[in-house]
Amino acid sequence: VLTQESNIGKNVGQCFLTNLSTGEGVRATTKVKETKVMNPSRDTTPFAQITQELGRDVYNTPVSCPLKNSAGAPVGWGGAMGPSQFIPSTWVLYKDKINNMTGKAPDPWNIKDAFLATGVYLKDLGVATSEFKAVMRYFSGASWSKWEEFYGNSVLAIAKQYEQDIKGMQ
Repeated sequence: VLTQESNIGKNVGQCFLTNLSTGEGVRATTKVKETKVMNPSRDTTPFAQITQELGRDVYNTPVSCPLKNSAGAPVGWGGAMGPSQFIPSTWVLYKDKINNMTGKAPDPWNIKDAFLATGVYLKDLGVATSEFKAVMRYFSGASWSKWEEFYGNSVLAIAKQYEQDIKGMQ
């Protein structure tokens, strides 16, 4: 999942939030305005809380940009954080669990915290029963469309390759 989401932390987001009320932002490199950088009704308040608790600047902390369709219009919301690309409202649900496991305030931009949180979240999503369903829930919630299955197929292919690589080292 971390490879699919951010290339193991190499791309933790290309947008910055600029408006907590509207969820608008800008591209990090070009400063071009973007709508739907973060869902204002669900995620901007938790994002402000998370960044404040970690001593980060709410307006200069990278998050994912919204995906766009072929016409260049946003499809859904951006705003995912760190190597695991947690949505702020989801991270808030898991930060206390991670704190209890590590004994420190977790940071979604810290690779170790992100890795642990991803594992806990996937466990809660039912990875022991169905890896594919858990990965798809990670990506798009309880329901997904056929066009989104590229994500689950890609994650499982990456996992299979990692397993083969590890077996090759033994």
